[in-house]
Amino acid sequence: LQTAASLADVLAYLHRSGRAHGAVTPSNILLSTEGEVRLGGLGGLVSQDPLEHAYLAPELAERGCGRAADLFSLGRVLERILALTPPLVTPDG
Repeated sequence: LQTAASLADVLAYLHRSGRAHGAVTPSNILLSTEGEVRLGGLGGLVSQDPLEHAYLAPELAERGCGRAADLFSLGRVLERILALTPPLVTPDG
């Protein structure tokens, strides 16, 4: 749960600074050896793995990245962390 809370804190900091991430996916979450959580891929860099697309908000392609899309992705990542299962949506919809 500490990792989940830290991830939410990192995203909140980014949003308070007026920016959105655009691609909160497992491959963009980095953990330091000290347990610090960081987000890579700022600006919407998404893995080429089609399974990563299940973490992205459906409206992302139409409206671009924003806070709401980040929160959707955060929810998907937390679902994965807490349930230890992949998200329920397949990559194609």
